[in-house]
Amino acid sequence: GVEAAGRLGYVSVQPTEHPGDGPVAFLGFEQGTIAEPKLTAGRTLAAGERGSVLADKRYLERRSAKVGDTVEVASRLRTYQFKIVGEVDRGSFFFQAPLWGSIDDWRELKYGAAGADTPAATLVMVKGTRGIVKALPAAVEGIEAATPADTFEAIPGVAPQRNTANSIVGFGLII
Repeated sequence: GVEAAGRLGYVSVQPTEHPGDGPVAFLGFEQGTIAEPKLTAGRTLAAGERGSVLADKRYLERRSAKVGDTVEVASRLRTYQFKIVGEVDRGSFFFQAPLWGSIDDWRELKYGAAGADTPAATLVMVKGTRGIVKALPAAVEGIEAATPADTFEAIPGVAPQRNTANSIVGFGLII
């Protein structure tokens, strides 16, 4: 059975300050669930809170930002402002230093005004008993379930990127 679950969404956004530093990942999470990143400084988001984010330490270092700052990002030809209220250390996502915000802020950044037909998440993280990966699709119509490793492998670009890195290492050993 399912022991815990949490929604997670991803969209690439462009900070308006220092745009030459490139885009960042905006990861929307469901507060109070297993999708919420562990806090290292500041405070977490309150249930239903919008307009605030947790910044990964890589974001803070690369952008010379700190908890308490405001960040403006562009998405869908609009700009949005978020206050950095906490710091996390979860690593980069698609080589982008992430900002973690509410799942509702993610839905707006990704799709505009969220309606009943707007996707609720990119994926749902589920923790459960042994065999849950096979049991979920049998019990819930129209879903796919995978282990964390298989899910990571399914992200577009991950396998080719690893193959390129392995080729570089292989040629380095030959030389």
